Amino acid sequence: TERRKFLASAGRDRWLVKFAGLGETGLRKKRAAAMLHEAGFGSQVVALCHGFLVERWIDGSTMDQAPLPREKLIAELTNYLTWRALNLRTCEPGASLLALAEMAVSNASEALGEKRAATLRGWLSKPTSAHVLQRVEIDGKLQPWEFLVRADGTVLKTDAVDHCRAHDLIGCQPIEWDIAGARVEYGLSDSDVRTLVEGMELAIDRDHIGFFEPCYLAFQLGLWSTAAQSENGGEKTRLAEMADRYRMPLIRFLDECRI
Repeated sequence: TERRKFLASAGRDRWLVKFAGLGETGLRKKRAAAMLHEAGFGSQVVALCHGFLVERWIDGSTMDQAPLPREKLIAELTNYLTWRALNLRTCEPGASLLALAEMAVSNASEALGEKRAATLRGWLSKPTSAHVLQRVEIDGKLQPWEFLVRADGTVLKTDAVDHCRAHDLIGCQPIEWDIAGARVEYGLSDSDVRTLVEGMELAIDRDHIGFFEPCYLAFQLGLWSTAAQSENGGEKTRLAEMADRYRMPLIRFLDECRI
């Protein structure tokens, strides 16, 4: 669920106000938000007051309303994910590969049936690289509507400091999780992913991208399906349509994968 946000104004100035947390939790998010702004990826942080993070309001269109040319999109994702991988490393825990696999198979079984769940179980049981990857504070929410495109073409990321600490399974993960998420959200081809990974100039584990892709799809499918079950009317329909954004790609993935 999204945290409640407020829009504050005084004259021509406007600010986005949202609860970040008290004590060290809020301070940590303020530091991350300030780093994002300084790197050119986020809005200006004005203050942290009684647990509320105050940021300057940014006028712009969400990227689903103002899609970028493919080359610019990949360049923006490359720069952003590289920055997170280098600057937001952490020792905080996140779900293990086994826990992610169990979640994915369970969600697939409920949404797609046991046959496809068995296919996914077989796919995820394939050996992956044995070395332990560096965990980072992942973005975890790379959908197009989470990016703002300003009139001058500048691209900024919204809500970029706390999705890795949401009340769900994922937690902090290697940056490969966000790469897999970007592949899903923007329908990146193998060539697009290769360009992104090579542009990052980091030791990226492609086996883990492949492992994370169906896990990401299954997680999002379960997330939106569960949300739809608790609503009625038009909102239920909207959330069910969101679930279908991940249902169909997961079906295609499983129908095409080779164990």
